[in-house]
Amino acid sequence: MEEEKKEINNASIGEVVEEKEVEETEEEKKDKKIKNLISAVILLAGLFGGSLFVDAIQMARGGGFSQRVLNEADVFATNGKTWVAL
Repeated sequence: MEEEKKEINNASIGEVVEEKEVEETEEEKKDKKIKNLISAVILLAGLFGGSLFVDAIQMARGGGFSQRVLNEADVFATNGKTWVAL
């Protein structure tokens, strides 16, 4: 009778340990997903910030071409190359 009780206790302890392991893996998956999303947001924010930085530098230097000027021109030449609007 005592041996049966010990086996039952050991079995129930084993089940509790297995349940904790399953919960930890689910929590780890959630943590990993959150970290990946944060990484994606940081990457996209960096790309956006870099794009704004390049635009600001082009405005300060007077480089680049405005869309209005490009729309009004049929032939546009720059740096020895000619661009033709269709």
